[in-house]
Amino acid sequence: MATVRFHPAARAELVDAIVYHERERPGYGAKLEGEVEELLERASTFPQAAAPLDAYPPEFEVRALRLHTFPYSFIIACVNGERTVYAFAPRQAARP
Repeated sequence: MATVRFHPAARAELVDAIVYHERERPGYGAKLEGEVEELLERASTFPQAAAPLDAYPPEFEVRALRLHTFPYSFIIACVNGERTVYAFAPRQAARP
């Protein structure tokens, strides 16, 4: 199983989201953290599971993974043989 690493900026985005949710609703920061760990474990085990993002060169295998309970996504890419989370961001609401 390949390890998924975090870019420092993506780690900071995740920590900010955990702190925010814990402050807003105690227990939800831990719930978010647990869901993130589960998703990253799946991403490590099944790296091709998420659809690739077409806007990037295919050799980087850039993929978006959506959390189910929380409105966030990861952007993961494979650079120099390492799978790295480059962004952890809120999903945009659908526009009418």
